[in-house]
Amino acid sequence: MQASIVIVTHNAGPEFRTTLDSLSHQVGGEASELIVVDSDSSDGTRELAATFGARVERIAKSQFNHGATRNFGIEMADGEFVALLTQDALPHDEHWLAELLAPFSDPQVAGVYSRVVAGKEATPLVRRTVANDLVSGRERIVQNIDDVDAWQQRPAAAQRASVHFNNVSSCVRRGAMQVVPFPEMSFGEDICWARQMEFRGHAIVYQPSSVVEHSHESSLLADFHRHRLDARLLKILFDDVPGALQLARTFMGEVWHDLDSLGDARASELVRYGGYSPCLRGVQALGRWAGAHLSSCRDEREIVERWRADLTG
Repeated sequence: MQASIVIVTHNAGPEFRTTLDSLSHQVGGEASELIVVDSDSSDGTRELAATFGARVERIAKSQFNHGATRNFGIEMADGEFVALLTQDALPHDEHWLAELLAPFSDPQVAGVYSRVVAGKEATPLVRRTVANDLVSGRERIVQNIDDVDAWQQRPAAAQRASVHFNNVSSCVRRGAMQVVPFPEMSFGEDICWARQMEFRGHAIVYQPSSVVEHSHESSLLADFHRHRLDARLLKILFDDVPGALQLARTFMGEVWHDLDSLGDARASELVRYGGYSPCLRGVQALGRWAGAHLSSCRDEREIVERWRADLTG
């Protein structure tokens, strides 16, 4: 089984070579073409991709949009299936693509996404964060919605888990994308699309045997913004607005689990990361509060509503 591979890039750096090299050594599932959509890189990203045989399309940095840019790459693809990868996601082994493609033997499957593990250089707190994410489990999950009305009565967390999707490493059926493209959202286009596909009777598969390494050592400000955007998405798609008490409990639980995970660490690491944990988890909680209570979601809501109207119109 073959797939086109689409990667969106901006100043991917020298590490991008490792990802490109890994793609060239996949077995059991072949890349029929590699498409790189680059947002005005100035570090040689386009030239590097070209040496690996990629078709490179350049767009202005101001044009980048998580949904629209990926739609652009998918539209250029020739394959029946299109694998999507971020520039800093590294296939864990040579079976990444074959495993990602395997669930498409079921014609009801519209999309598949990979398991994500922390990179080898990740700090203990980042490693624990990645390990607790929805894309870290070892059990294969087939997601579908049999009864939309019953699904809408479920708690917000259960709703999100049942329609999760992750474009860090995913694969979509191109025919499905021609009917339902990603919404042109600045964040969360993958989950919004998966929910719509499941509403239409398709299945989304979490395939843990397809693995990528992907983690970030972010600044506190970057973590704040990330969690603010995530909270906005939960509010827009699932009407989830956590209160102060819920966020406080989450904060304390995260710090407790951080300290517990450091139980076997050296004294220097315990002091360093144990002391940093309340800062990190506190900033993340503030980001979720800001996203749920202080951010205007009107623009993103309008984008989603227009997108859904276009699909039915």
